Amino acid sequence: MGGVADKAILWFDKTLMFDAEHKDALYGKGTNAFLNEKLTIFVLGAAMLMLGDPTKALTWFDRALGIDGNHIESLHGKGIAFLNLGDPDVANEWFDKVLAVQPTHPGTYTM
Repeated sequence: MGGVADKAILWFDKTLMFDAEHKDALYGKGTNAFLNEKLTIFVLGAAMLMLGDPTKALTWFDRALGIDGNHIESLHGKGIAFLNLGDPDVANEWFDKVLAVQPTHPGTYTM
């Protein structure tokens, strides 16, 4: 992913060089490392879908795709989000991307 989370972890590491038990730095480093994981980020997007906020879900799916552009769950999640936003044409474009990566993806054939 790079970017802000990696910079935050770097600064937490610098703080921990001076105080290895600094609770805020330890917590912040763990939180930012956790949010660098594509699966964690995808789950946050899926949660936004379940909560009825496809726009926020798209933000999380995009973030996961920034880590792995072929993350199948996030590609599929974007299709679902666009369906929920009432845009089936864009949704189908995302489902086509899913099928390009995984031609036998089970959830895509039912859309």
